[in-house]
Amino acid sequence: GTGTVGLGSCTQCQSCNVGYYVVDNGCDGTSTSDQHTCSACGTALACTAGHYKRVSACPGTGFADASTCQSCTAACLAGTFMDLSACTGVETSDLGQCTACTASCTAGQYVDQSACDGSG
Repeated sequence: GTGTVGLGSCTQCQSCNVGYYVVDNGCDGTSTSDQHTCSACGTALACTAGHYKRVSACPGTGFADASTCQSCTAACLAGTFMDLSACTGVETSDLGQCTACTASCTAGQYVDQSACDGSG
């Protein structure tokens, strides 16, 4: 170069997006550019049915996959039940939902919802 003073300036490296973590910290204080790489959290995590991958535990600044398996839930009212059929273990959000209780009744019967109190 043509300058006479050898002073560079330091620039903060970018973090990864929420749900990702830093895999290769190519931003170690000696590089001349931001060369870090990011990886999606939860890719190696195996959750069972009724659970989802909580990737929000990865703020984008960590160096490890901090995602965890969390139980799907739903706050249901009487006449509905907590339906976890959409929670297969691969989702990254809680897909628990409330579904109306139903039954196929024949003539002379009625749908008894007394056991359908929203708790399960």
